[in-house]
Amino acid sequence: MSGAVVRRESAAEYFKELVEGALAHQRITAGELTSFYVVNLLTGFLQRPVTDEETPLAFRLVEALDAAGVRQRTSLKQIGDFSLFISGFFADSLQRKLVDVDYYASIGGTAYTALSRYETEVFSPVFAELAENFIAYVDVLSEVSERAS
Repeated sequence: MSGAVVRRESAAEYFKELVEGALAHQRITAGELTSFYVVNLLTGFLQRPVTDEETPLAFRLVEALDAAGVRQRTSLKQIGDFSLFISGFFADSLQRKLVDVDYYASIGGTAYTALSRYETEVFSPVFAELAENFIAYVDVLSEVSERAS
């Protein structure tokens, strides 16, 4: 019998532990709701189907900003979340690409900034925090990625 240890925890519990550890290590004081949001963002990407989105992210951002209502908020959230996830989990591979982390940070930060302006949105302060500290949260997700592998 091997000495392997099996842990029984949900994906959310697993990511919560990793995110809290990365936030502490990076000395980032995240709002409780922001930490919760990042954990849920990560668990959401576990269940998200792979899509072949051909439209460049910058064009998708322009389309989202031109939209209105729920469609706009949904698109902006998807763009911000995707940008944060890709730049955090794949930062090393982005260094060898035409577009780098700065591109994703600019697009994602803009999407989150636009979302933060919806006063009726419960997560407005979260989106403002993510927009303002986008690169810091990229570093958090990068550390989570390293610890998870």
